[in-house]
Amino acid sequence: MNMQGNAPAFLFLVGDIHHSGVMQEFVWRNVLEGSGFRLRFAQSANFVTPEELSRTDVFVVCRYAGGDDIGWGPGRFVEERVDRGSFLTPALEDAIVGNVRRGMGLIATHCSIYNAASTKFLDVLGVEQPHMHGPIVPVSVHKLNQSHPITRGLEMELFIIGNELLIGEIQDT
Repeated sequence: MNMQGNAPAFLFLVGDIHHSGVMQEFVWRNVLEGSGFRLRFAQSANFVTPEELSRTDVFVVCRYAGGDDIGWGPGRFVEERVDRGSFLTPALEDAIVGNVRRGMGLIATHCSIYNAASTKFLDVLGVEQPHMHGPIVPVSVHKLNQSHPITRGLEMELFIIGNELLIGEIQDT
């Protein structure tokens, strides 16, 4: 339950030209099935507004800098693509950062680190300088924080086979 006594409200902005939003929604819905969380998937970055973020307990993003996936349009048929939303505009960056500071959770996965011009967003992530990934290789994740509720109890070394490693130079704290 959130502070208002309701099921936590998740807002997702996932998918771009290189990362299928349909598949990500499918996976997230399967992972969180039965959780009781309220799951909302934005069809465009244009729909992720300061007002929507203010009603969100956890914002999940998997988008690199750029326009919405060209597979979506507001009408039944598309003759011309117009008004593609963009992640990450300065106004959306300010809204995300402001809401994280008020207590909204942020799950920024995979390519979200690749928003080099969005320094306030990267600062919230603790990233000084993002780097684009190299080839698809086995990736080892280690040094999991055992005192954090999300990673508590997970093995100290986890292997993810066949992924793109996106690297960010971590800020000194």
